[in-house]
Amino acid sequence: MQKLWIFGDSHADPNSNYKEYKHIRLHELQNIDEFEHTSTILNVYSEKTGQRYDTDCLTYEGWAHWLSKEYDVENYAQVGIGGDTCFLRLTNKTDEHTDCKNIKVIFILADISDRVPMMGYEASKQWSFLFHAYDKKDYDKIIGKSNKTGDWIDTYHKYHEFAKTFMMDHVETDEYQNRIKLFLGALDHYAGFFKSFICIPVNKYKYTATEWHKQHTFQNMEVRYDLTLEPLARQGEMPNEMYQEVFRGKKQGRLKPKNLWPNHLDTKHNRYFYEQMKEWIETDG
Repeated sequence: MQKLWIFGDSHADPNSNYKEYKHIRLHELQNIDEFEHTSTILNVYSEKTGQRYDTDCLTYEGWAHWLSKEYDVENYAQVGIGGDTCFLRLTNKTDEHTDCKNIKVIFILADISDRVPMMGYEASKQWSFLFHAYDKKDYDKIIGKSNKTGDWIDTYHKYHEFAKTFMMDHVETDEYQNRIKLFLGALDHYAGFFKSFICIPVNKYKYTATEWHKQHTFQNMEVRYDLTLEPLARQGEMPNEMYQEVFRGKKQGRLKPKNLWPNHLDTKHNRYFYEQMKEWIETDG
């Protein structure tokens, strides 16, 4: 069985690509045919009766989950993290293995511009760095929508001035915007340790419209700009009303499809992305 490593953010996170909604009682639903995925949960304990039983529950499945059912997958992706952390995890795992020539890698290139790794918050909160540069009122509004569990540690005053200076004086410089070239060069170097290596960006970067992008050829990895995930997510359709109610949970306000689907891709684009990855995996080399 082909060994496969996956790195990335919420698009690839195993917890975003498979979810069980055990609180949904399938036998109570009249429109069960409107749900695409269900699974059997065995030996569930009921606090009410003190007994164990088997039950069916509603599930959500994405491309990374489907691949894990067919290949020997180790998934190191995590929701909210940036590309720097993904790369660090790749280098650490590579250092732990003396021979990676039997491993194929799917590297989802998460944001490396706005998601800045800092020591004051967990890796999964890296997406929030940009918003530390906002006014406190706007910061509270954005973070409040994401703080579903109520345990978010407010780091605004710790990073506000630094984030504001960083975003205004550093991020917009040509040097910082061109950092993606250095990043991809380093990634291409590490790709040479593996059987094959594919990189799929989450976002479009400014360099993709430059002559460098048109002329540059990577030696060890394939970069699929045509599969850039953010555009695919924007093309997605809203879930049907039944799924919308389940996916929305405690999320408030008007939400776009990519904010409802757990890994941001609707069923059609999950299937398309899965098929593209499977075709690449099955290709020798």
